[in-house]
Amino acid sequence: MLRSPSDVEWAAEASDVFECLMVLRQQLEPEGVRLCCHGSRLDAWASGMQRDMGSGLSTYLLDGVAKGERPPAVPTLAFAPPELVVSRDDQIAWHSDWLRSRGA
Repeated sequence: MLRSPSDVEWAAEASDVFECLMVLRQQLEPEGVRLCCHGSRLDAWASGMQRDMGSGLSTYLLDGVAKGERPPAVPTLAFAPPELVVSRDDQIAWHSDWLRSRGA
């Protein structure tokens, strides 16, 4: 659950933290609100293992990582600079393109 300084609340339930963040962003972004955390970065994505074994509390940063290398992991909800944060739709599209570039 998130609460704004003006007492507006948003809530989400999901199987892991990364998915909760995605659900919250779907509610917030139409209102012009962006969450400045690593999980909202263009190049961020939580793997299945991160989500299953770690509850989605960590997220990989995928940009610039060579195929076969393990990407760096960061805390999903830790601060990310606003200039690195994008819309949920842009992040999903980037991740789809990234998977295609890997032959997935």
